Amino acid sequence: MHSRLLLPLLLCPLVLLGGCWNGRLLFFFEQPYWVSLGDDRPLRLGLDREALRDGYLPSLVIPAVTEDPLTRLTRELSRGRFPVVVVSPLASMNAEVLVSRWPGTTFLLIGGVGRDDLPQNCVQLLFDRGPAFRSAGFAAGAAVREEDPAAGPDALAAKVGVLSLTSLSADGETQAFQAGVAEALDGAEPPVGTVAEPVDRAAVQNTLQQMRRDGAEIFLLHLGALDAYGLQVLQDVGGGAVVADWESSQTNPRAVFLSVEEDVPAGIAAALRTLKAPGAGSSGSGAANTRASVGRAVDGPVRIVVGKARSVPQAALSRIVGH
Repeated sequence: MHSRLLLPLLLCPLVLLGGCWNGRLLFFFEQPYWVSLGDDRPLRLGLDREALRDGYLPSLVIPAVTEDPLTRLTRELSRGRFPVVVVSPLASMNAEVLVSRWPGTTFLLIGGVGRDDLPQNCVQLLFDRGPAFRSAGFAAGAAVREEDPAAGPDALAAKVGVLSLTSLSADGETQAFQAGVAEALDGAEPPVGTVAEPVDRAAVQNTLQQMRRDGAEIFLLHLGALDAYGLQVLQDVGGGAVVADWESSQTNPRAVFLSVEEDVPAGIAAALRTLKAPGAGSSGSGAANTRASVGRAVDGPVRIVVGKARSVPQAALSRIVGH
């Protein structure tokens, strides 16, 4: 699918007359990632608005699932029309060869691991979710303490559980959640359950059911694509979960305590603003004046969404709202 975004094109002459024409901008999103971001039309309108605000005429490409993304992106770049390209996470992982092949194009790469050696025509949009997971862990600990204030820290920590893929059980986000629980419960940390990969649903169901029988009430689900199935199990057996990027699906809301969300459109808008150079705004042939602030990373905003599993205790509310 290839389409000009949907904001009325009568705005484009206003951009040009305002003297801030920076050329065309390509949004390149693989279909699964695009779907994960939420409702199609509002997302298109929001990206369109941000691009036009910064002086770019945007186009959107979402390759079919049967199409090789790198081949399609190469074809789009070969047309030579886009001085700026925004690339979704999976395609960003394979875009290095294109970055060197088109040194005159600025690549805004979403996600990945932070680097100190970014090419000069790259801006990397990163989302540090660690602080939000720590706040979510603190909220989980505060919730079980509020429910049973007479219990000791270890007994309360047993009411919070972590169910993770083995490969993610010691990652930064899991550790941040555990640290938040410990902060709320005088140093006591929650038990951690793991499921080996490749993961099947029976393993997730059995482990969650056992942890529930052992007394866990609030879980960090760190199961990748099987987070949604974990929520389904918890909705059946009772319990609430901390998950990531749940808001767009809204599935099993009664099983969601909190969800850590990357605000991708706002992050893209922030990254585009960093491309403005001192000379931007002068009229030109369409070649974007974007080279002054490239070769750098931009931190995208992360927020926490409250589900319907249980209320957030007052002691944690300010930390949740702060994200």
